[in-house]
Amino acid sequence: NSQSYNARYSRDNDGKSVEEQQGVSGSLLETYRKLIALRKANAALRRGDFTSATVGDTHIWAFTRQYAPDAGTGQTLLVAINVGGWDITTNINISHLVVPSAGAEVRDVTNGVLQTTLTNANKGGYSVTVPRYGYRVLSIGVSSGTPPELNVVDGLDIINSLSPAGVDVLQDTPTNQGDNSCELNRLLLKPRADGLLIGITGNLATDGRALALFVQSGSNGQSTINTSTMVAPPSGLKELTGLKFDAGFAPDHLFFLNTYGGTMYVDYLSLPSSGPGVKTYLGNNAVNSHSPTLTGGDNPYGIQASFDNTNTAGITGSSISGAPTATKGLEVLIPWPALGLSNGCGATFRVAAGIVLNDGTVTNQWLPGIGGSMNNIGIAPNLASVPGTQHATLNLAYTVTDATSALRMAAGLTQAGTDKYPCYNLDGVKGIGVGDAVLILNRALLNP
Repeated sequence: NSQSYNARYSRDNDGKSVEEQQGVSGSLLETYRKLIALRKANAALRRGDFTSATVGDTHIWAFTRQYAPDAGTGQTLLVAINVGGWDITTNINISHLVVPSAGAEVRDVTNGVLQTTLTNANKGGYSVTVPRYGYRVLSIGVSSGTPPELNVVDGLDIINSLSPAGVDVLQDTPTNQGDNSCELNRLLLKPRADGLLIGITGNLATDGRALALFVQSGSNGQSTINTSTMVAPPSGLKELTGLKFDAGFAPDHLFFLNTYGGTMYVDYLSLPSSGPGVKTYLGNNAVNSHSPTLTGGDNPYGIQASFDNTNTAGITGSSISGAPTATKGLEVLIPWPALGLSNGCGATFRVAAGIVLNDGTVTNQWLPGIGGSMNNIGIAPNLASVPGTQHATLNLAYTVTDATSALRMAAGLTQAGTDKYPCYNLDGVKGIGVGDAVLILNRALLNP
């Protein structure tokens, strides 16, 4: 439009350059960062077939994107963009979609809110309200469609749910805790628009043995664990005091999960650089319920966790060859604010996980693996003495210093450090005006 065209050049101190818009909520730059993260979090926006939709108002442009892979889950999205300066409620014709007789669930992928059910009766004129100069992205459960990636934390199909993963580590050590009882097969990390998604395929015995998940998102954690003030339950947590990590790994977050009696209990510990950890009980849910919601605790950031404990694949007590075949286990979604971040861009994450006995003994089931030893690592072990590196690293930092590279990065044309997530650090970049940024929107929503 003429406004964007006239504003295409930025000048010093006019508030239009990338440098001046960084971190300003609602600015064009931050809005496009949100859009690009949305695109990366939804396969249909990247790879889906495009079909234009007829709209009852000329100020609304709408289309569907349908993604139906040969394997794994698909997705159907309805996108509506309002180029008018006022909120508009209009009908969109999406009669080309095949809708089940019972109707299809519609959900806003930006906030998870359910919308009016799509039916064969209303698909010829589905009512949508789009804010002024804004957009709506709705997930529709039809044909190849499923609820959006942002809402799936269920412990099922973990490999596909976290694909493409920023980190993917296979177990290198057979379990000494019982095949299909206590085993960790694979560790995957995936940054999403809403937080860091962690998947661990395997099993956990329901006798109180725990899965300890250590996460470093900052620089002020504990290289030697101090849980000396902890009181059971859960068992084994206090005895972690003295556990020493590899050089370079100082987690500031610990998630301690156990599946006692068929219920998964989740405790969270903040690990300060000095003094003991501070514990918060996040809540619980039923094992194999495939629900991500934790109840009965204090969970202000809405951390999600779900455990499917029915895995029969993966490693055994004598072989690691089956590690890639396990697909079920634990999924945890940690919202960025829970990690002290507004988003993951520019951050480096380090993660490790291990199965811990009731007396605090760290078993041989640790990811990344310990190199094949069938002996437990022990009580308060020194992991620096174990060959190899016993933590995984996900680097989302990426720096560019010129306008062309910044635009290419923001538009997803260039992949970031781990080749999985379009993070970019635009500190020092100048010369990108408001009009230029329209290129980003087109790339983010339309092109694969």
